[in-house]
Amino acid sequence: MEKLRNLRKKYENNLVKAKSGDEPTFVKTHDRKAFELSKFVWGAIESAVKSSGKSKKSSKSKKVESVNHELDSSLPNGKNEGAADLDTFPKSSLVRWLVSFGFDEFSAQQGLSCLASEDKKRFEEKWKALQVREFEFYSQKSGFLHEVVAKMAEAFPSNA
Repeated sequence: MEKLRNLRKKYENNLVKAKSGDEPTFVKTHDRKAFELSKFVWGAIESAVKSSGKSKKSSKSKKVESVNHELDSSLPNGKNEGAADLDTFPKSSLVRWLVSFGFDEFSAQQGLSCLASEDKKRFEEKWKALQVREFEFYSQKSGFLHEVVAKMAEAFPSNA
């Protein structure tokens, strides 16, 4: 929770700079990306509070509904059918491999979460099958190298 508080405080400080006309400066590109992503999270909440005109405590459920509505409307089909599946792909090795090929992690997770559930299952199954074949290949390669090294050891003259 402390990390979230710190992130929100950074966001609010940068937002104040932006509203006063100063361009917020970021030392790291990571900080700029965090600020842009924070706009999605806390920017929607702030707009919900401003539009409702009520106190923070009484409009808490409306803020959540507003954020959910904005998230739902940002999806291509207007539904949030993949929300439950968001948790499966962050832990997926497929996401890690997409990241190693140049995707950023957030885009990989978000892109995969937008797929239909049957496509997700099919891709995960194909990925697991490829991993099994890769393990089999490494096992064969390891056996081959063992054979080569064993023959090399036999070829060396013994010092006995």
